[in-house]
Amino acid sequence: MDVSEVKNRFPNFEILHTEWWQRGINQVKETLFQQAAHELLNWCSKMLLRRVFIVTHDGTITSYRQIIENKTYARDDFPGNAEIVTLIWHS
Repeated sequence: MDVSEVKNRFPNFEILHTEWWQRGINQVKETLFQQAAHELLNWCSKMLLRRVFIVTHDGTITSYRQIIENKTYARDDFPGNAEIVTLIWHS
């Protein structure tokens, strides 16, 4: 889905890296992803909200899980289609 369509259909969504949306965040080097993930998590903590929803691809959410939980996951650990993953993170 194009970024403009996402913004139009979901006006409350915040897209932090539109260039990676088009390129594919799962296509960037691991070091760049790590940097972007920490940037996103820091941004989330600055929102001072009780809950934040991150809508993303199964492989990307698994990468976020690895950072937040400090664990390594295999392909078998990926969430299923349209599955919700709940993570608790304290900055």
